[in-house]
Amino acid sequence: NNISEYKIDFDDMIYFPVIKDMDFPCYDIVFVDESQDMNPIQIDFLEKFKCRVIAVGDRHQAIYGFRSADTKAMDSMISRFNMTELPLSICYRCPQRVVDLAKEIVPHIECGIDKLGNVQAIPLQEFDNGYAESGDYVLCRTTAPMVSSAFSYIRNGRKATIKGRDIGKNLLDLHNEIWKSIGDYRDSVSSWLSEKELVLKHREGKLIMCRDQAETLLCILDHCEQDPKKIAFQIEKIFTDNVEGIVFCTIHKAKGLEAKNIFILNPELLPHPMAKRDWQIEQEMNLKYVAITRSLDTLTW
Repeated sequence: NNISEYKIDFDDMIYFPVIKDMDFPCYDIVFVDESQDMNPIQIDFLEKFKCRVIAVGDRHQAIYGFRSADTKAMDSMISRFNMTELPLSICYRCPQRVVDLAKEIVPHIECGIDKLGNVQAIPLQEFDNGYAESGDYVLCRTTAPMVSSAFSYIRNGRKATIKGRDIGKNLLDLHNEIWKSIGDYRDSVSSWLSEKELVLKHREGKLIMCRDQAETLLCILDHCEQDPKKIAFQIEKIFTDNVEGIVFCTIHKAKGLEAKNIFILNPELLPHPMAKRDWQIEQEMNLKYVAITRSLDTLTW
């Protein structure tokens, strides 16, 4: 057998020590950050240390259920390790008006700074005409709606990027796959998506991602003079981790970030209409909460 066929990925590095009951090092205390994002095997892994656990997390920022995080991870850990829960309910990032909006989702959050801030709404056309400034963050539930707005700023000579080199790589791989097929590019994208919809009809989270990828490719095509050859260049140009100017960003990518001015595109996607199950809708509301609480001053819908 070719040894190159045997590979261990990051999940295996957690899975195998647990199922093989390997020896774990001894520590007095293990600290866990972002504990709401733990998945079941990570919690099993943590238990192997047989030590005191101190975990920090926010149930209302649990947004990774689609990639197998335990949607009730903090409660699972409290039960498993007999933990004492201590609240951290005061927000020192957001001004009062932003916190008041966040309270509609998380009633116990409190504002810890003496600043009113601002919450407002503007038409999309007004935003696309140059409302945002360098350093502002523009958030959206999905990628496709951000593409048109980002191109509007670029056409007007403004620096704009979409955060996520990995998103760009996945789009580029899909583009190259579709580009190899024979026929009209739009038809090829539609055929690819139809196949995915058949396979993923009971996996809403994955299907949301596939539809978003297809819509994003078609949106980029609209801004490439309908020339598929130019898509690869535009993907590599606009999707980056070297964020500059006006930064467009999915809400998942925005977790942990902050900016003076936050814009939220297409708020009707929060919660996403394809989210049907209770845990999915709960995670969608968590996404809305995460988006709202990125603002240091002004939040604009």
